[in-house]
This record gives sequence, C-alpha cells and structure tokens, in this order.
Amino acid sequence: HGNFNECYKLPADYRGINLIRRCLFYTALWNHFELKDCDSLGIDFKECQEGVILSKRNPELCKEVYNSYDATYCIHKIATDYYGAYGKKDIRLCGETSGELKSDCIRKINDKIYDENDEQFLNKEVCSILTNSEYRTYGAKCYYNLAIKTLDVSLCGQIDDDYINMKNDCKERIEHAVKT
Repeated sequence: HGNFNECYKLPADYRGINLIRRCLFYTALWNHFELKDCDSLGIDFKECQEGVILSKRNPELCKEVYNSYDATYCIHKIATDYYGAYGKKDIRLCGETSGELKSDCIRKINDKIYDENDEQFLNKEVCSILTNSEYRTYGAKCYYNLAIKTLDVSLCGQIDDDYINMKNDCKERIEHAVKT
C-alpha cells in the first residue's frame, strides 16, 4: 500500500488488529515515510515508528528514539535485516550491540558465523567485533587471514594470546614472505 488508510480497510476484529498493525509497519517500511508521518496514527504510532526506523537503516535513529536496551535491539534488527525487508545483513552493526544481543546478532549474520572466503569478513572492524564477543576463535582467524592477505605483521599482534600458535605462525609466515 502507498498510504495508511488502506490498512484500516482490513478486518478490525480481534485477529484483524494484528494484521492492521503489521500492515502499518510494512507500509511505513516500504514507502520510506518519516517519523512525523506516523503522528496521526494515535495508538498505532509504534508500529509505524518501527517501520520508519528500520527503513532508514540508521543506528543513530535507533539511539535517538529508544532507551538503551530498545536501541540496541533496534540496531540488532537492522544488522540482521530482522524482517527480511531488504536482504541486507551487516556484521559491523553488531559491534553497536552488547551481551546476548551481540552474540545473537553475529550468529544471525551468517550461519557459519565466520566465512574466511567472504570479503565482508576481511576487515579490522569485523575482526575486532568477533574478538570482543564469545566468538574469539573466529576473531583470531579473522586477524590471521587479514594479516596474511595484506602482509601486515601488526595484525598478527591483534590475535588473542590464547591463540599463541596461530599468532606465531602468522608472524613467521609474513616475515618469510616479506624476505623473499
């Protein structure tokens, strides 16, 4: 639909209320409305607001509108493309979440958590996010692969000391590659 009035033409019985609210959410999401467009909806403002915020895919808007936990959950939804609206997942946004939501966010980005053949996983920001989560092993692999790819021995130093063999192997390989 292009406007909210179409949603209110749906059945308004007990089960229909949820259908109307989903309609408002998706109408706001797909039509890229602004928050002010939701003001007239009264009790249904919240569904519209959520649709607008997710359509913007802007974590700063989550922080402006919601308290800290809800903002983190909002960012998690954007990062994992929670509603499948755009089919875009962004592990870098998981770094703005915390605790259990951070782990869940990382897990939902990729079933494998870390795919060394996927270019999105080969940057310092992603390596740092993985290292500072329960997925430290993947963080170590990320830094290792990035260091080998870029021949940047300083990245080997970012590998957690719990993975000392990987850290040492990384340094040795790069030093040998640079010599030859």
